[in-house]
Amino acid sequence: MRPRMRLVPVFDMFSARARHFFGSLSQSDCAQLSQPLRSSASESFAIDRVAEMTDLHSAERLMSALRLVSTAEQRHAKAISRRLSMNASDLNALSFVVDKGSPTTGDVGRQLDLSSGAVTGVIDRLMKRGFVERVSDPRDRRKVAVRAVAAMIAPISELFKPIESGMAELLTRYSEQQIVTIAHFLEQAAELVLARAESLERGKAS
Repeated sequence: MRPRMRLVPVFDMFSARARHFFGSLSQSDCAQLSQPLRSSASESFAIDRVAEMTDLHSAERLMSALRLVSTAEQRHAKAISRRLSMNASDLNALSFVVDKGSPTTGDVGRQLDLSSGAVTGVIDRLMKRGFVERVSDPRDRRKVAVRAVAAMIAPISELFKPIESGMAELLTRYSEQQIVTIAHFLEQAAELVLARAESLERGKAS
């Protein structure tokens, strides 16, 4: 039975790769993120949107806040890693496995941007500590999936409860519409940062 818990850090609106590149956003990126979603017919992003903004300071404050959240999430993740005597890659892999239920080893590798050999090492370490087990992929018996061991995950999830309850309380301060707007913005931000990360990984200069 899939463990009904979530180890993914509460601020993980960006993947590890996205967070790595987030600090390089330009002013035009900031302006873009500060605008509502465009229709599919007008998705191109123009630098002159900066000039259209009535209060650029608000956009700068928002981008600064996002970087602060990213830094805070990384610090929290490091603290959890130290408490568990686990490196960041292993914790991220375990979080992904718990969140997805029974991803394949290939899924884990793509999520963490690791080679097949590196993924094997990560999973081997998690198995040695009893956190996960290899099973046949229920969707394709020819593939190997990874499944969390619920009894071992439960104590770890306790480490996340204080911050989860704090975030839950924080959300009560906002209306449903405000929460939808915030979520909408963060989803767009994640897409932008990931697209930029992938562009850089392909070696494009701009």
